[in-house]
Amino acid sequence: GTGYAMVQATLSIARLNLAAKCVGASKRCLQLADRFARRRSISNGPMRENSVVRTRLAELIALVIATDRLGRTLARSLDHRIEVPHEVFLGVKVAASEMLWEVVVAASQLLGGRGYEEPNVLARILRDARSFLLSEGATEPLLSMIGARATEGEHSVQGFIRRTLDCHSLSLDLERSAQVLRDRCSRDGRSDADWANFLVGRLA
Repeated sequence: GTGYAMVQATLSIARLNLAAKCVGASKRCLQLADRFARRRSISNGPMRENSVVRTRLAELIALVIATDRLGRTLARSLDHRIEVPHEVFLGVKVAASEMLWEVVVAASQLLGGRGYEEPNVLARILRDARSFLLSEGATEPLLSMIGARATEGEHSVQGFIRRTLDCHSLSLDLERSAQVLRDRCSRDGRSDADWANFLVGRLA
């Protein structure tokens, strides 16, 4: 009688595993991009000293660090047998796979033609990154699933943010913003719950 729970637990671990792979691949992409930028000279000096390049790399590094921290928090929670809502694992999978796609595309763009050449490891990561967006569930349906239960009490994304991450103000922001989104999707007597769930899922 516990088959469904076992399937959910297995999928949750698989999604966390995939998120960890995405973080590792993103770090490798940034390493390759930074090394290229250090060696490459452009019209006004080393590429790495260009303010646009530095800012973009800094943004991507911050994104990877944040996603890495979330994944490690979930892993620690599992190690300490702290209950984590299923939707949070969906969220880390979506966040990490979308992050990897953004990072590998930006790194390939930085390298120019070299970033797309077959011998370059970035070209292979680019193919894998595309598949990670689909593995263990595609982004859009997963976001709708998250949105449907994002604010349903302690065993929800909102409850996890408040209880485990200890971010009460962020939890309240999520609840208020989710209500605004749902209200906007219910205007003129018509309700589009699918669209509302998708938007709330993205926010969560």
